[in-house]
Amino acid sequence: MDLRSDLLIKKSDIEKSLGVSIEPNNKKPKLNANLSTFAMFPELSIEDVICIFLDIPFGDGHIEYDRIYSALVDAIENKRIKGRIGYDFYGNTSYFISHDTANQWAKTYGLNWNVPSYKDPNATIVENTSEENDNLEKELEQAKQRIVELETILQSKEEQAEKVNFNAVDYDQFSIYGHTSENLNIVFEVIKKFASKVDKDNPHSYPTKEELKAFIKRYFSDNEKLAEAIYQIIIPENVKTRGRTPQGVETFQGFN
Repeated sequence: MDLRSDLLIKKSDIEKSLGVSIEPNNKKPKLNANLSTFAMFPELSIEDVICIFLDIPFGDGHIEYDRIYSALVDAIENKRIKGRIGYDFYGNTSYFISHDTANQWAKTYGLNWNVPSYKDPNATIVENTSEENDNLEKELEQAKQRIVELETILQSKEEQAEKVNFNAVDYDQFSIYGHTSENLNIVFEVIKKFASKVDKDNPHSYPTKEELKAFIKRYFSDNEKLAEAIYQIIIPENVKTRGRTPQGVETFQGFN
């Protein structure tokens, strides 16, 4: 009897005994990364880009890696493609390219590129809230109309008070003829904050449009149209058309 034949164990016998299929692992290691996270960056380091091109793990040595790295560095430094060169504290050089440039390079040379495009968080927020913004715009337009109506009421408050025999404006309740609203409250609050700090005879003592709108957005509502409407209502016309502040003239010193 041949001793070697007794010692040899067939692959099929092992698979049958273990209940599994045994195959040699000749597969090249793949890039194991959530590529959607790269959409958070407007630019990517060319080291990451090349690993994605070749579908290999980050930091994995590869002869094609060095070849592509040299080609990209040469293209960036000689301005054949758009890229950015950065330097760290120790003077080491890093190279960055945009998603579009990486995608075009991959298409040109038949490389892999399945990374989502860069997503600007501000643009995403605007896109996701477009319907909400449409509704808000309608509400703001209505609010602007109400403020215009209130301006008329404020201008004739003395006459109206005589007709109905009570004070038209309730400064404690922030109401006019018993009517109040969230936006009307803001009007009263803003006027209350700066009225005692300005000189009616000095238009330069009033806050600028930018100061007033920034104050409204910070403490009451970040809506641009509402801030603009309130500015138009509560600031006198001669203040809106004031020119450059003459030297020595007192200016607005803040809301606090």
